[in-house]
Amino acid sequence: SGGGGEDGPYWDMPVHLTVSGQLHLEAMCNGLAKVYNFNPAFRAERGRTRRHLAEFWMVEAEMAFVEDLETVVNTMEDLLKHTASNLLNSRASDLEIYAKAMQVKNNVANIEKFIDCTVHILPYKEAVELLSAQAAQLGPLVGGDLGREHEQWLCRHVGGPVAVVNWPRDTKPFYMREV
Repeated sequence: SGGGGEDGPYWDMPVHLTVSGQLHLEAMCNGLAKVYNFNPAFRAERGRTRRHLAEFWMVEAEMAFVEDLETVVNTMEDLLKHTASNLLNSRASDLEIYAKAMQVKNNVANIEKFIDCTVHILPYKEAVELLSAQAAQLGPLVGGDLGREHEQWLCRHVGGPVAVVNWPRDTKPFYMREV
């Protein structure tokens, strides 16, 4: 195993799962303030759908001495919009090729819309209140977590991307700070 992971069967074969670089980044950011890594990630979920990748590349970032979530959300919004702008400026033709090869709609218009919009910050409690009124249509929250249909409804409701903040303590990993 190693790195705090666990051994166990995974897709009918034994594997050795490990933690991501996040814990290492948290230690490093105490001296460097802003750190990130870009590395392969391997999910421990058994899902075999398009939405459950078993292996992918992930950017993980840590910022030290940040006192409010709005700073984190705004930093992530800037990063995503910068990446999306660069993608459209330098690789829009790749998106066209991909759409044709996969026989799907080209999403350039959606990316442009994202670049021009604002990410809405919504407290968890408010999100749950909004979603509770739609429970018959969307179904209940399972374990306090938002499902894909809940996330999509919130985005449609506010007219753009949403960052849900101030989640209850029991839904967070053990190392998260209480707010």
